[in-house]
Amino acid sequence: MSSIWLLIRCLLALPWLVVRVIARHLLGRLPQRWPLPFAVAVAVLHFFVGAILGPLMAGRKLNLPSAPLRGRLGRETERRAGVLGDRPVEWLWPRETASKRCILYLHGGAFVTGSIDTHRPMMAQLAHAGAARVVGLDYRLAPQHPFPAALDDCVAAWQALLDAGEDPRQMVIAGDSAGGGLAASTLLVLKAKGLALPAAAWLVSPAVDLADDRPSWQRNLPFDYLAPLRGQLQRLVPTYLGANGNPMDPLASPVYGELTGLPPLLIHVGEREVLHDQVAAFAGRAQAAGVDTTLVVGADMVHVYPAFLGLVPAAAEAFAEAGSFVQTHTPG
Repeated sequence: MSSIWLLIRCLLALPWLVVRVIARHLLGRLPQRWPLPFAVAVAVLHFFVGAILGPLMAGRKLNLPSAPLRGRLGRETERRAGVLGDRPVEWLWPRETASKRCILYLHGGAFVTGSIDTHRPMMAQLAHAGAARVVGLDYRLAPQHPFPAALDDCVAAWQALLDAGEDPRQMVIAGDSAGGGLAASTLLVLKAKGLALPAAAWLVSPAVDLADDRPSWQRNLPFDYLAPLRGQLQRLVPTYLGANGNPMDPLASPVYGELTGLPPLLIHVGEREVLHDQVAAFAGRAQAAGVDTTLVVGADMVHVYPAFLGLVPAAAEAFAEAGSFVQTHTPG
């Protein structure tokens, strides 16, 4: 499936999606904090997720368009390609800023899609908010590379950063959605191996329970653009884990892991997202294990709501909170 054909499908569907959103708005069926442009963006993403899931899980490659850095973010961000372990990475940092801070960022995409290119604006925004160097990792994707390939890549990248002389006291691991789950799983592997842990971790709507069937899946189906996943979970989980994989394996679903000894966690989740309850359960288990954990629930927000920067104030607030968190826990 080409990204051009997918774009054409989205453009053809756009008028119908806009009419449907306006109708829901007039009928009072949209959350109060949803401005119309944000509601349209959520509707388009809902359509997009439904369109790509089946082909991706069948093993078809989909080249998603790159997300460019626009305006001030583009002018004030330096970029450099590289390699960590044997995987491609991209470094991003604020222009004319010399920072010792280093953030390893793991992109989302349901373990089957996403890349450095699709998440470049998120990484650049985090670099500016945290006054840090952010390195985004292109880890291997299912179904061509099932679990634990992606996790192995994350651990190898972390080890490569340490080998290159990065100071773990200046380091943070971060990720969104599937990447947030991988960040949590990476922490568990590092702890088990006795490797240096980062100073902190920022998890955005992390997928931490592949066996999840909590009430937010049903409660938030009318709102979250991840709703099409509901009918595909029985295919998606084996696509990532393999036919004999265990969705309750702590390294695949870190909510079941031993969380004692993890570094401070900042977790953002949307009130209206289908993963809300599993993320809240993970935060609760981390707190019970003595981990310094801050859970921020974006009122009326959907999955990975910080990505909607410019459309809702909560997105900018999330990046400000993340930047303050990073700078508080790393000397800089």
